[in-house]
Amino acid sequence: MNLTRTTKTALVRAAALAAVAATGMALAAERTPYANDFSTRTSGATPSGRWMESPYIPGALVRPVSSAGDAYNSDTAYQDGWTMKAGYSRSGVLFRVADDGGNQGVLVTNTSSTAITDGTVAMQPLYNEFSDGVLKISVDIRTPASSAFNTSSNMHCYLMPIYKSCMDVTASGIAGKYPMRMGAAWQHDGSSGYNLRAIAHAMNSSGDNATYYGRQDTRNTIESGRWMRYEAILDLSAGTFTATFADLGTSHPTPETAGGSPVDFRTWAGNAAPTTFTFITPITAETGGVAGLAFYIADFKEAAAADAPMFDNIAVSWKAPGAEDFEPAYENDFSTRRYRTLSPAGATSGAYALVPTTNTVQSSFYERGSTNGVTTIAESNTRKLVPNYASGGPYVGQDGWRRLDGSLYFTLVDPNKTSAGYGWDNATVLRATSSAANGAASTARGAIAAPLGSSLTTGKVRLYFDIQAPAKWYFPSDQTQNYCGVYLGSAGDAAPTASTTVNTLLDGKGTFGGGIFTSGTKGGNSQTYKWIYSGSTTFMGGQKQNLPGTPSYCRWYRFKATADLDARKYDIESYLVGATGRVMSATSMFTESNVKFSVTDCVFHGNAPDAIDTVFIALQSAAKYNTIGTRDSVTYGCYPLFDNIRVCRVNDDGTDGADIYTCDFEYGTRTAVRDMAALAAGANREGADRWIRRGNEVGQIAVIDAGGGDNVVVMDNVARTTANRSAYAVQPFGSISKNCAFVDFAADIRPPSYFSAESSDVTTSSGYAYVEVGGDDYAQGVYRPASGNNWRYEPRIGFGFTAVSGKDACQQFTNVVFSVQTRNSSATTTTNSAVAIDTSHWYRFRVKAVPTNAGGTFTVKVYDQGATKPAANAADGTLVATFSDLALPAFWAEGMTTFGLAARNFSGTRGGGLDDPNVALVDNLKADFNPAAFMMVVR
Repeated sequence: MNLTRTTKTALVRAAALAAVAATGMALAAERTPYANDFSTRTSGATPSGRWMESPYIPGALVRPVSSAGDAYNSDTAYQDGWTMKAGYSRSGVLFRVADDGGNQGVLVTNTSSTAITDGTVAMQPLYNEFSDGVLKISVDIRTPASSAFNTSSNMHCYLMPIYKSCMDVTASGIAGKYPMRMGAAWQHDGSSGYNLRAIAHAMNSSGDNATYYGRQDTRNTIESGRWMRYEAILDLSAGTFTATFADLGTSHPTPETAGGSPVDFRTWAGNAAPTTFTFITPITAETGGVAGLAFYIADFKEAAAADAPMFDNIAVSWKAPGAEDFEPAYENDFSTRRYRTLSPAGATSGAYALVPTTNTVQSSFYERGSTNGVTTIAESNTRKLVPNYASGGPYVGQDGWRRLDGSLYFTLVDPNKTSAGYGWDNATVLRATSSAANGAASTARGAIAAPLGSSLTTGKVRLYFDIQAPAKWYFPSDQTQNYCGVYLGSAGDAAPTASTTVNTLLDGKGTFGGGIFTSGTKGGNSQTYKWIYSGSTTFMGGQKQNLPGTPSYCRWYRFKATADLDARKYDIESYLVGATGRVMSATSMFTESNVKFSVTDCVFHGNAPDAIDTVFIALQSAAKYNTIGTRDSVTYGCYPLFDNIRVCRVNDDGTDGADIYTCDFEYGTRTAVRDMAALAAGANREGADRWIRRGNEVGQIAVIDAGGGDNVVVMDNVARTTANRSAYAVQPFGSISKNCAFVDFAADIRPPSYFSAESSDVTTSSGYAYVEVGGDDYAQGVYRPASGNNWRYEPRIGFGFTAVSGKDACQQFTNVVFSVQTRNSSATTTTNSAVAIDTSHWYRFRVKAVPTNAGGTFTVKVYDQGATKPAANAADGTLVATFSDLALPAFWAEGMTTFGLAARNFSGTRGGGLDDPNVALVDNLKADFNPAAFMMVVR
């Protein structure tokens, strides 16, 4: 054999690689099938060139959806991403994978003896969207027994291709969202009555939806209990199709079963079959292309399984414009579903098209204690809004509120007393108290802040807030003045400082606002109050601007401050709200004749920041929580109360515009405007770059603009209304063989600032923010009846962060560590590294797996990349943790194919971003692997 120099060089290199592998030395990565910096995801021919497979297990295929909602937010049954369509989902109609004599199919049964009067639709995405070329679709349907149908002339069991616009599970309509449908139906024969017929539902040849809605049938009755093969060839560019039907007999067919006996296909007039049919709805930009398939069932009575319809052997193939041959895209015999991505294909895919998006979310993370309002409000009956920083806890508390300075208690209470004929509309108010009886100097001040979700630099913005002055205000031993106020400004994400005064702390951060002020004698007390607002050269506290007039104690006052950010000035006024301590909701109307003070054209103080993105609550001097002061036999205490913060834009006519942020301490609502895109879609599984949503997603996984065109994934988890709320997004990237010499995975992750521990109505066990790697079953979400929605337990590797111990006063875990998990079925092995981490830092995880036929091991190394988001090609930082020789999960035998993002039990600001410490951030996913080395001896 005569070899060229190039060939010899290649063989020698291969031999050298094999020798390196044999000695255990590291091999350079030879292939990168997947890399994602969330600006553009790059990948090679995988997965375009291989089939992805999903096994089916006898049992429920899909759960009913009785109203609009996310089909994946449930612990009940589904397999392989099949989902019901809201508005077309009847709980009495069940789709289940059934063994029919050793051959599985989807059996459709009705558990109710009454007729189902509307359709039931179960949808499946194709992983492709076809808008041109020719699409060929076939399906085998077992016709139901005639007795199983209701004689309303509108009974059918169809398969239909559906447009992308139909895939949204929250939309109830299907009209105009499919090109055609085919299957068995009970139809009029034109003269004598109704019979079971094979149907292709389409427009007639002239294109109008005329007699019998354009349905074309066989003219010949087909028999019940037999298998019929339906095939349609759709010319997507022309908007037409042809259809054929064949009788396969009574035995359950396989995909290899021959075509059967053709069924004569006639028009309603009895003429020869038309050459083509016209789509019911043509493809448009609004419909999108053919992106999925659906079972469409309507109007059949309760029947035995042997009499019910059954679907099997679906196949979809596509012939691109100008191509000679069809290319298979989807096959499903309900033992194994096979699909592959045909479009987009090539060397690159997945550019993330971010658009300005208004994203509003209502948090449900506020937790409060309870009290009857008559006796002392004990600390045990409250919940802290933020931890006491002096105790060593994190500085971020409920719903994003963060402590800036001081050790005051900011707690949520319910001080209603309705027996005396008055109380509050809102059940929860914010109370600020000292830890010392009369507001000792070291504990008598504090400031907290929350992000608005948006950054405002131009136009007009308005701030509302309610304050109730305390019944009696005590002075600490080092102060002759007390105050409480609410302000807007910037830089509210700063960590706690050692500032000696709140005024010093907020200087340069606060922009405008106001509140209530009192002065007196050190160690004394006062019930004489004045108004306060920030001035042009001074801010608050010792640098204050008092206004004439005295607000009454134990009365709620609503403040209204309107700022012109371009002119850098504002107006402020305050109103008495009610006459008996009553506070209304943030959006309630109130009488402006109750105005108590009003100042116009106030100039922003000198150090005011350019942007407004934060709301502050500031307080100096407050008595201990159980210091009693009374009015009308109601215990209010010697502390101020806050409620109903609202920030909105201002219309040109001066009226309130769109809300930006509201907080009544029942819920907090942020409206953020960001350049972002939803990463994980629901039923259509085609969010940004074909990520798939899985699990009880109560937060959001999205891509945002991190500045300079760099994008980053945001993971967060807001509502904790039931235990163990989890969010998953997965993306198949192709197969990695078990025979590889080694496999590397990498990801950069910034952890959330804390994890939730438990709430008043939920008990949860820590939480996590993981990047995961799994196989095909993990991607497909296969349901296993024995263990619930088993996508949680499909074998995979997870690496990132978890919380292990140390609950603070806000019921949050304060001990967050590096963590690696391996999962085999329901068994989970977690390995934690007790290394102190900085939750403001990015960490790079590098996973090296060394597979063997027996399973193999993997090692994880973690590098500190600092507080700035690293680029994908940035050098590794300081090595801070190592996990060595962990056992690979069992799925390795079938290969790793899928990246996942997993979040559980942390309260992020949905739509948050780099400025929000409550969210987890992910970037720079990468998969590398070496094919097994080989050696040839050249003689």
